[in-house]
Amino acid sequence: MPGLRDKSIMSLSIRIEYDSITPDLKAKAATCANPSPIWRAVGTQVVSLTKRSFREPSLRITSWKEKRDGSASNLIQKGMLMSSIRIVSVTADSVTVGSDRKYAAIHQLGGIIKAKGKGLSFTVGGKHFIVKQVKIPARPFFPFTPDGAVAAKHEAKIGAIVDKAVAKELGAK
Repeated sequence: MPGLRDKSIMSLSIRIEYDSITPDLKAKAATCANPSPIWRAVGTQVVSLTKRSFREPSLRITSWKEKRDGSASNLIQKGMLMSSIRIVSVTADSVTVGSDRKYAAIHQLGGIIKAKGKGLSFTVGGKHFIVKQVKIPARPFFPFTPDGAVAAKHEAKIGAIVDKAVAKELGAK
């Protein structure tokens, strides 16, 4: 992965592929002539879980580090990151969910932001700071583990969506 300072990083996307789902879900998807609607349903569920995780800590895969002042972190200042989460693409064997916000990846994965010039300038709690670098803790909002697997706590929710979408595609009521 390129460095987080790289200007070419303009988004963060999570791609759920046919080969990365559980064998049960793979078998269900294989029964449908056109699995794209199933993938759209999965993507819609992932978008919902992701957006809700900003306000509902129980949906997060890990606890988020508190802010410096000790208050709970929710990554919501103006709501732009949260509202940017969307389905990017759907194919017959995958769905991609992502954000076009430049800072999405640093919040999801954590990392160090280094100053390009004299320093990074920001204000916290009314105090102004100029620093050479700042470490951002990971605050994962997508319902995936660091290795890209669906978090265990969300497998049943996503599985239920797949079941409904498959039933609909097969004409069941």
